[in-house]
Amino acid sequence: IAAISIFTNFLQKDQCKTFVLKDDLKNTEIVNLSELAAQVRFIKLEYNPDCALSFIKDAIIFSEFVLVCDVKNNLHLFNQDGKFLHRIGKIGRGPGEYTNILSVDVDTKAKLIYVLNNSSQKLIAYDYQGNFISSPIPCTDKISFCIYNEKFYLHTPSNVMLLRNNPDKKTKNQLTEFNSKGDLLNTY
Repeated sequence: IAAISIFTNFLQKDQCKTFVLKDDLKNTEIVNLSELAAQVRFIKLEYNPDCALSFIKDAIIFSEFVLVCDVKNNLHLFNQDGKFLHRIGKIGRGPGEYTNILSVDVDTKAKLIYVLNNSSQKLIAYDYQGNFISSPIPCTDKISFCIYNEKFYLHTPSNVMLLRNNPDKKTKNQLTEFNSKGDLLNTY
């Protein structure tokens, strides 16, 4: 039975803080759940052959959904009662497919799910029904990203920056900021 223990402190309707506590976490200090969250909820995810999951590496609660990504690159959408709705995208090398999910995030305003795939040059976007939507956001050499205030922030690790043709060997532009049209707004 697949289940996620998610502790949330709701800030607004679609925003929450998530703490995932591992079974092997051993802490001698006592922490009351009331110190971490205003509300605690356990979501038991439906299990059937269409939504079998291995080790869960990411889970995002948004709107009325739970998006779950596992280490085998399965990306499944459940409702907040844990009922399986459908897969998001599929594994492969064709348009709108992914081979190795590095990071996922959700743009609740545009109602799109974005996937950072190890082998593509752009973020892959899907609607909530799992249909592929073209995305103009470039992601070469990126390992993670997030969406905040309708802007995309993509991260490049410093070791990749040093391997590029960078004559002064400075690690610049590790964080890039784009708008939803794919326009570069800033580099940090």
